[in-house]
Amino acid sequence: MISRKVTVFFAALLIIGAALLFSLASAQPQGEKLVLYNNFAYYEQNAKVSGSPVSFDLPDGVERDSVKLKLASGYVLSQFVKEANYTNSYDLLKAYVGKDVSIFDDKGNEVKGTLLKFDGKAYVKATDGLYVITPNYYLLPGFSGNVSDANASVVFQLNSTASDARLTYLLDSISWSPDYTLYLNGGRGTLSLYGAIDNTAKDYDNVSLSLFYGQVRRVSRGYYYPAYDYAKGVANAMETAGAAPSAPSYTPSAVSEFYKFDLGNVALPKGQSQYNLFEKGVNEIKKTYEMEVGGYSADPQPLAIMYSINNSAANGLGVALPAGTVRIMDDGGFVGEDSFSDVSKGGELKLDAGSAFDVVGTSMLVNQTDSRVVNCAPGVMSQSDAPVCGSYKGYYSVTTYVYSATVRNKKSASGDMVLNYRPYGDWVITDETLGHEKVSQNLVRWKFALGPDTEKTVAFTIKVKSSYSPPIYYGGATSGALPQ
Repeated sequence: MISRKVTVFFAALLIIGAALLFSLASAQPQGEKLVLYNNFAYYEQNAKVSGSPVSFDLPDGVERDSVKLKLASGYVLSQFVKEANYTNSYDLLKAYVGKDVSIFDDKGNEVKGTLLKFDGKAYVKATDGLYVITPNYYLLPGFSGNVSDANASVVFQLNSTASDARLTYLLDSISWSPDYTLYLNGGRGTLSLYGAIDNTAKDYDNVSLSLFYGQVRRVSRGYYYPAYDYAKGVANAMETAGAAPSAPSYTPSAVSEFYKFDLGNVALPKGQSQYNLFEKGVNEIKKTYEMEVGGYSADPQPLAIMYSINNSAANGLGVALPAGTVRIMDDGGFVGEDSFSDVSKGGELKLDAGSAFDVVGTSMLVNQTDSRVVNCAPGVMSQSDAPVCGSYKGYYSVTTYVYSATVRNKKSASGDMVLNYRPYGDWVITDETLGHEKVSQNLVRWKFALGPDTEKTVAFTIKVKSSYSPPIYYGGATSGALPQ
């Protein structure tokens, strides 16, 4: 009899002990970290865990399969995501099926009765019949439930009762985009960069925040490029262009093959925020007017207004610039906007601000000849074909094009002009009225300054060549030579 009582006593102690151990299971947060990408975020939380199971709340937008807990000692046996029990108007009304309700239509007419069904429309059995209406608002008599939204949570079963731990996951409810403004002041200016953050996850009181940039590949979603939202653009207070920046200046740090701005510990409320990353004085901003050469029409076209900034320390920058959109401002206000891809240190930031009203140009193909065969053999080659042949001693098939482009500057100030021509294949330019710059095999440029109320014409001939194999003649003709 005594032994039975002892057994029952110790069994009760075990039950109480297990219950007590479960009640003591806890996770004590020790610090939070957020790294924001262009379309998602990485979250990390350090904590001390004791007991098993332990639970962590999850904000909106968490990718469920990315949630992981790493223990310093021990390991996770299993994990389970407990979904939030969201209460919305649709769910509330479905919960009242079989009960009395008061439904109001869009005109404010009230229908009282028993709710038989709800699928977006309410089927209400009233004393005078069945009403099928789309609710505008309704009264739920006797409702005493909880209408607050509960967060989802993750529950971990552990093999260790006490350990340092790190919780990590990805979420698509926080992201950032670069928000640039270029303030012009003659040939100088100031480049301002803000980090525009969209947070629909939760309020963070004290989180270590970093803004990551670069083309990070994710298997399910491909590459993430910045997606600037014009509606988020917040006009920054106009400052004196070219003045020494007084705002915070964060220097991006390298991480693997990418970069990030580390902002330290900040409060990040739910909603839209902007953080000033830097405002850097730019020593030289080159302004040019540019036009593409080609076409068959002589109609005037406005030249593009281009700004070019060398991303070097000597020019006031020298930091890797994440891709984004730049608003361009001068003393008169907003004067253009353009997007650009990532610009590395030492690269060139080039912006198209629009079309010049008083700088116009015409460009057209003046003449084109049919293909002809050129013999580049020494002693046979003509002097006029020497530029085409070079050191080649065989045959070319050559097509000749003649272009003419005229630029008119109707402004009261001088400007720097650039004509761009994009050839194809193997080519040589001859008979040009202004020397060209060969940028690449597919880009040729002519640069010149044009005074106020003046015009200039650039004409050139381009010969496009391709290999040619002459026919072989038998019965007396010399193989490899064209018949005369």
